[in-house]
Amino acid sequence: VLSVSFSSDGSYIVSGARNGEVRIWDAVTGTVLLACRGHRGAVTKAIFSPDDLYILSGGNDGTARLWDARSGAEPLVGHTGTVRAIVFSPDGSRILTAGDDTIRLWDTLTGNEVRVFQRLWDISHPPNDKATPDRVDAVAFSPDGTQFASGSRSGTVSLWNMATLVCIGRMKGHLDWIPCIQFSWDNTRILSGSADTTLRMWSTNGKCLGTFAGHTGLVQVAIFSQDAAQLASGSSDGTIRLWNASTGEQIHVYYNQSVITCLAFSLDEEYIVSGDDALTVPLW
Repeated sequence: VLSVSFSSDGSYIVSGARNGEVRIWDAVTGTVLLACRGHRGAVTKAIFSPDDLYILSGGNDGTARLWDARSGAEPLVGHTGTVRAIVFSPDGSRILTAGDDTIRLWDTLTGNEVRVFQRLWDISHPPNDKATPDRVDAVAFSPDGTQFASGSRSGTVSLWNMATLVCIGRMKGHLDWIPCIQFSWDNTRILSGSADTTLRMWSTNGKCLGTFAGHTGLVQVAIFSQDAAQLASGSSDGTIRLWNASTGEQIHVYYNQSVITCLAFSLDEEYIVSGDDALTVPLW
């Protein structure tokens, strides 16, 4: 299992797996309610739309797919290159997908491509004949929908304005690529996790507010709790770590027997659901 996410009311869970399946689960009973097949490779990400009517998935087959959460019908979005990150805008009207050296913005209703952000260069290596594009591995909308952030292979966090569709800030500090990124629910902070084994928290004006160290492997996923008082992270070291967002203190470590690939807080923040390389979806 490479991706897991709750529906907005916490009743359902959607998962994406290496076998190419997108599954919808009853969060209470653990029963599989629907299995969607169509990807020809591993499903790297799977999420519910804000109204829970659709599921968006991205895969190693180079496609992003939009599914009807009730019937499994599959309006194909389409993408060129491996899709490594997907996200709905808060109102569900737009979709961002990322992979290779592009970020693509889509209209959810029509499936039409609105904008392509191409050849996103590492800021430490400006474009020239020998430069290599900076691959994007993570994207996230701000909760108010006015901005989005991206995390790249160079370890750069970039902030974008949705009205102008231009980059308004870049944050450097990570020493390796960034597979996960998220805004706090009050729009004031950004959390990034890196292959350098650390998490970093940033203000939206570009200041690094803290570095969280403790993992011994790549940080696959890093998320805020709803009140942004706590952080949770999962790593290739097989642990889930719970942090105090203000002090940086490590509150608890949960030990798993395989690589943690995805995490989500329950709506009441009493539980954390995770996915791992062993194709299990534990509840902590």
